[in-house]
Amino acid sequence: MVTAQPIYSPIIFIGRKQEMSTMMDLLHADVDDPSSKWMLSVHGEGGIGKTQLLYQFAKVAQSYYLDAHPLDQPPHKVLGVAHPIDFYLTANQTEAGILKSLADQLPQAEFQAFYTVLYGEYQRSGDEELLRANFLECYSNLDADHIVLLFDTIERASDAAQRFCKEVLPKLKQGGKGQFGTLIIAAGRESLTRFLTNDGIQDYPLKGLSQAEIQQYFRQYSQKRSRQPLQQNALENAQPWITPSFITRVTELSKGRPILIALTIDWLNYGNMPDDFAVQSPEAFEQLMVEQIQELRTPEDQMILAMAQLHRRFDQGFLQTIFGFSEAQAQAMIHSLTRFSFVKTHYAADGEIDSCLLHDEMRRLVMNYVWNRYDPNGELRQEWSAKAVAYYEQLIATVSETQQNLALRQTLERERLCYWLQTDLTAGFSYWRQLYARAGFPHEKEALNQEVQLFERKLSVKDQLELKFCQSYTDYERRDYLAALETFATVLAQTSDITLKAEIYPMMIYCSTHLSQIEKSLALGAESEAWFRQELEKQEPEKPLASAEVQRKLQHAYGKTLNAVGYAHRNQGRYDTAIAYYERSLEVLGNLVQADADRASTKTNLAYLFHLTGRDREATAHGKTALKIAERHNNLRQLGLTHNVLGIISANSLREQQASNHFDQALHYFEAREDLRGLALVKIALGRMYRQIGWSQVKPDRQNFTSAAANYARAARMLDEAVVHVRYSNQSILIDAYNEKATLLREQSRFAEAIDLYQRSRQVAETIGIAIKVVDNLVDLGVTYDLQGNSSAALQAAESALKMAEPLNSPHLLSRAQRTIANVLFKLGDYDQAIENAVDSCIKILEQDPYSFKNSPAKREVLHEEWLTWLTEDLIQNLPSQALKTAKCAYLIDRWEAAEVLGKVLADHYPGFVITLEDVIAEADNYP
Repeated sequence: MVTAQPIYSPIIFIGRKQEMSTMMDLLHADVDDPSSKWMLSVHGEGGIGKTQLLYQFAKVAQSYYLDAHPLDQPPHKVLGVAHPIDFYLTANQTEAGILKSLADQLPQAEFQAFYTVLYGEYQRSGDEELLRANFLECYSNLDADHIVLLFDTIERASDAAQRFCKEVLPKLKQGGKGQFGTLIIAAGRESLTRFLTNDGIQDYPLKGLSQAEIQQYFRQYSQKRSRQPLQQNALENAQPWITPSFITRVTELSKGRPILIALTIDWLNYGNMPDDFAVQSPEAFEQLMVEQIQELRTPEDQMILAMAQLHRRFDQGFLQTIFGFSEAQAQAMIHSLTRFSFVKTHYAADGEIDSCLLHDEMRRLVMNYVWNRYDPNGELRQEWSAKAVAYYEQLIATVSETQQNLALRQTLERERLCYWLQTDLTAGFSYWRQLYARAGFPHEKEALNQEVQLFERKLSVKDQLELKFCQSYTDYERRDYLAALETFATVLAQTSDITLKAEIYPMMIYCSTHLSQIEKSLALGAESEAWFRQELEKQEPEKPLASAEVQRKLQHAYGKTLNAVGYAHRNQGRYDTAIAYYERSLEVLGNLVQADADRASTKTNLAYLFHLTGRDREATAHGKTALKIAERHNNLRQLGLTHNVLGIISANSLREQQASNHFDQALHYFEAREDLRGLALVKIALGRMYRQIGWSQVKPDRQNFTSAAANYARAARMLDEAVVHVRYSNQSILIDAYNEKATLLREQSRFAEAIDLYQRSRQVAETIGIAIKVVDNLVDLGVTYDLQGNSSAALQAAESALKMAEPLNSPHLLSRAQRTIANVLFKLGDYDQAIENAVDSCIKILEQDPYSFKNSPAKREVLHEEWLTWLTEDLIQNLPSQALKTAKCAYLIDRWEAAEVLGKVLADHYPGFVITLEDVIAEADNYP
């Protein structure tokens, strides 16, 4: 039953004029001034009044601009959140949750596109970049002069929330269409600057109330109560005895913290008198002010005690399920609790109360001074947590499976996990395993891991290491390879579990390869091979090699490790070695049914590598087997990937119809999975094929585009759709889409448009650090500038590309850069250097290149013929004198007879070029 006269003091806001003035000044920040302050980090100890300051400013900012403006001008339009985004809440421990909380409090009609992505593509792909970009686009279109965003409990920000602050907050400065932009105020026990460095942040340590303000607090409360004559209480009767000396002592002992001032009033409301105030230290004062709750003299007392334990969510359902309240009683109690100064109220998107949480400082006081005495053995707390586990099971069961409710379900599961870990650590850890195995995306796994981290010290050493492994794996999936590698190494050194070691080895090799630490990855490969052989060959009678299940896991992990070593060699262009490791991987995996997915993936990798090394029959054979395995398990993703590789093989072998059939199948499977990344990969490959078919119809005169129009139109459609699929998500694929579209434009002599897209592709490549693609775009820019007639820009781009390409083992890019340099130097009359670069270019174009889609034998032959034609017809034949032609032809014959590529002397393998040069010399001799 709920009392009609709650004893606890309501929310009162006193003072803070300087703070409010500072905030109002920052609201006028000039968005175009890079030195302006537009973020305020308010920090101070618990109970100092940070949260109420945020709420008060939200009200003042709105009313100020509505009322205080010149009569001849419309008021400034202010948008903002009415309730701070509290990082304490489970829902706000992920970026998607934070973005949704912001969108829910801003004009929701402006965020419809964001909600569509949130409940659509994001649920299917888990693509945080896509969701973030969509939110920012909606945010930039808000119709407001000022936007005020408030964040609370900064010290509780998860890793995901910290990333949000570092990566998203700086992008919010512009703030819609208004002239002033965004003001962000973040409050917490720690400063925002702990994990965010930005010149726009003003650090503001919050101090306690002064003695005069505390006296005003008492006076204002008395006035509020006097307006309610039916609610007489001890404070009113005691008011004449609240002397200045009493106020002084309260000021000193409370350190001016409003939460303790309010608790002092509550203490007086309980019938205590100032003369009873005999404490001498701040700690004793805290204890005195809060221990009255232990007496449980009102229903609110028990609820405060419960809220301290059930601290993740406290709603009507808890009161009904755990405490037996009726629906009406539960609703009345929740509304009663929302009035108290030490309760945080959180609202749903529709404005209804979602839950109440105890102020974190009040929770600390109750746990320290009440619960430990009231329940010294923790039995009642464990009982309530167990009830919470059961309650959440019911709550989760009522959540429908619609995509819109998926985030809510995940939030409830994480909260249930928290209480289960409190109730039964072993069962809770098992529940975490289930949730982690089911989680589809890194952000889900990260949030689950952080729930368990709160209990890490209580876990067994074995469970701690399992948790660390999962944290490392999640870092790997987030592409934080350095963090993943460091933690994998720590777990490897500490664990004695051979199956865990077996899982770690391939992951460490992949991490090192992604970090370009090739020597380290190969050393790890050698170490792991020796370890696996040792473990698999152990035959000690007194100590048998674990169970058949353990041996199966070792065999499976060994196959994955060999695959990882193959990947390391492949990344260095050592294809023959990579192929050998992939084939060994297949031997080890053998007939393990559980390894079918890995076998299909490995065979697809082999298909691609055999294609790059000119062994297309073997490539096709592996690809077809991979298809059978994927079909057997209905693995749509693998089917899409393998058909795409087979399509690339066919396209590069100039079998366009066969390629189209494979690409159509790949599109079918990726569409069935709604796999945007896969769709983009296939459409880029298709766009490239159609472009190349069109180009073969246009070159060499670049005049007759009519015959190529249909293929160019198909290519443009495919590439534009690929850009849409990955514009806000997979940046590495976006680089390729932009680059291919730019090349299509260049081939149509639309040079300015092509240059713009090449620059965009290059910028993305620089941003995410893919050097080979930066070089690729520089090479293409050099070619395009040359065709445009801008020789200086062409030479600068090509020389920059040449300098960057030399250490990257990409002969194809080196060749193309040198061809552009040769063209420019020839136009400038530097024939010696032009011919030198040209012949080097013709030799390098024949070398194998791990980064080129034009690297099949058939394509290399086509390119080589094109390169030799260019050298002889565009350069040699256009030299200004017959004597120079003869000299340069003789030089080129010598170079050709001395040069070897792939173990073949070029003069023997390509004798036609020597014949052509000899004919040029004969022509010069006969017709000087």
